Amino acid sequence: NEYKSYLREMGKAGERKPLLVGRSTRPHDSVWGSEYMTRKKESSLYFRGDLKVIVNRASNLPNADGNNLKSKVESWLSLDKRSKKDLSDPYVNICIDDHKLLQTKVIKDELNPVWNETFQTEVSHEGSYLYFWVWDDDTVGKEKLGHASVKLSEIIEKRVIRRTLDLMTPFDKCKPTLDVEIEFEPVTEEVGLFEVTQCYFPLSRVR
Repeated sequence: NEYKSYLREMGKAGERKPLLVGRSTRPHDSVWGSEYMTRKKESSLYFRGDLKVIVNRASNLPNADGNNLKSKVESWLSLDKRSKKDLSDPYVNICIDDHKLLQTKVIKDELNPVWNETFQTEVSHEGSYLYFWVWDDDTVGKEKLGHASVKLSEIIEKRVIRRTLDLMTPFDKCKPTLDVEIEFEPVTEEVGLFEVTQCYFPLSRVR
């Protein structure tokens, strides 16, 4: 009965489509959506170069699991009946505006996760902010734990940023933070005659 009740509640909530990882990380709920649309009105810039991001750790994350109906359903669906998920299973998506770039591993049952993951990638994007979205990984869907952002203009200006970010979260009674490091080396070479404009990768010569 509890399971059927949960599915009915999920069906009602299903009218609002969930976020799809790998396609767009644009928030759809009213609070975060309004913040996103406000920021979209800000002037964007062209962000081209080599980006290095280190995601160190998070602290005081909200518990999206715990002793509730959702966690009971996940326990029923779990292949390993001995394991009980009673804490959030966080991971981080790194995005330029609503374009996903990188993702950390999932850390099970931890509200103070330590990733110490280093990412290096070439970027060639138009945007305004570098976002860090912290999610709770679940068998049944996923849930936002918090997010923070850094202006691309600040990254371009400072080149190196080491910061503990305060996460905006939909959960009450917690003040989560995320410790990150950002390094950026812009690409400034002139575009050649046979190269594609506003593209990180130049065309190869025919040999």
